[in-house]
Amino acid sequence: MKEIKSILEQYPREARFSVAIMHDVQNNYGYVAQQHIKAIAKYLNVSTAEIFANATFYDAFHTEAKGTILFQVCDGTVCHTKGSEHIIREIENALGIKAGETTNDGKFSLKIVRCMGACNEAPIASGQNEWYGGLKKGDGEALVAGYKENDWPKGLKKMSDIPILESGFERKLLIQAETLEEYIAQGGFKGLRKALGFPRKKYVIQEVKKSGLRGRSGSGFPVGVKWESAYNIPGQDRRTGIVKDKYIVANGDEGDPGAFMDRWILEKNLTLLLKA
Repeated sequence: MKEIKSILEQYPREARFSVAIMHDVQNNYGYVAQQHIKAIAKYLNVSTAEIFANATFYDAFHTEAKGTILFQVCDGTVCHTKGSEHIIREIENALGIKAGETTNDGKFSLKIVRCMGACNEAPIASGQNEWYGGLKKGDGEALVAGYKENDWPKGLKKMSDIPILESGFERKLLIQAETLEEYIAQGGFKGLRKALGFPRKKYVIQEVKKSGLRGRSGSGFPVGVKWESAYNIPGQDRRTGIVKDKYIVANGDEGDPGAFMDRWILEKNLTLLLKA
């Protein structure tokens, strides 16, 4: 356990570092074993149950040893509707194991995960650190065959070759604008300024409601209804007559366990959130 001791000593004894520590442990050992969980809990002075809960909640962590090559297939909502079940069955048949198992020679493992954060390319699977998107029937077999031959699977679309999906305008602003002032100076928020210029703000809200535009979360909540609710909240104290600022709190937590779509927006293109 000398190696895990050296990992632990790199971090302050604060519970907020538990996930970072587990990443380092898994990178070193290949998984986060029970003895690792106990050692982390003791070092951070938290319960073993708390560390175990984190290790088993996130699909990125493994609490059991995996094969040298780990195949992961997304079976989240979008991937499932796009046919991930066929990919899973093909890999199972090609390896002679079921999801969650490892081949007898210890070389291959198969794991089902709930989201890989690239719904636009569903269904998705990965082999080691390479992701493959837009999979179709037969690609599961091709994926396994490629790794058995110690070569990249032929005919599959590697996610690393797919550019980030942004319009040219957004990409330009994303690269060049480091501050809100720069973003506005380069033409950002033109649509917002136009909407705010209408003398009747409720007209804009009604147009959005009629459009049927919905949010990107799992609930698909109507955007116009949300805007109307915020608009109708009094901006003036009825007792004193003092005009107050309105604050909108945006929850950046992902609604679906293991989903990363919101994180991408917050990290890469925050202006999309501000405009919404």
